Amino acid sequence: MVIIEAIRRKKGTVFVLSTQGGEKYEIDKKTLQEYALAPNLALEDEALQNILQISQSRRANTRAVWLLSRKGYSSAGLEKKLLDVCPPDVAKQTVAHMQQLGFLNDEEYARTLASDLLNRRKYGARRAMQELLRQGIDKECARQVLQETDCDVQGNLQALILRKYKHKLLAPNGQEKVYAALLRLGYGFEESRQAIKAALLNMENDEEEYNG
Repeated sequence: MVIIEAIRRKKGTVFVLSTQGGEKYEIDKKTLQEYALAPNLALEDEALQNILQISQSRRANTRAVWLLSRKGYSSAGLEKKLLDVCPPDVAKQTVAHMQQLGFLNDEEYARTLASDLLNRRKYGARRAMQELLRQGIDKECARQVLQETDCDVQGNLQALILRKYKHKLLAPNGQEKVYAALLRLGYGFEESRQAIKAALLNMENDEEEYNG
């Protein structure tokens, strides 16, 4: 038998339930009201645990919907975030529920993220793969979406060099530094070399046109 000693608000709709045995549990307002929990109420241990599981599930679902309304997540990424409010088994169940509702789709998320990484951030394929894996995307799924995402690699490289590295190319050891920077962004050896060569040629042509 468990006897509730006190209930106090922690934050927002989350309360802390304290028992006379010294245990403390977090519980949401809806569950608190639904089961009419109050100081001096006596509960069987099993009944209290069932109530706490219901509260954990509700809090996890509320948190999941809130997180997904703000940004995209992979299943693994969302599950990790939910561990802040619930145990691993509840987090896993909540993720499955979000998938059933159609709020969570790893392949769609991976495609959106891959396009952003390659075309907006202008990462190379290797760096984009690392980021997809870091966000919890399965390796095979990540590899597939990267292969299928439209991307003008040389066009991205030229835009990147023009925006960030144009002046560095003309500095002492500039080509080597730009080459190293492109490799860090995940581009391959040959495509980086070709991009630098093309950028230098374009700069030379531009200078000739200007002087002419």
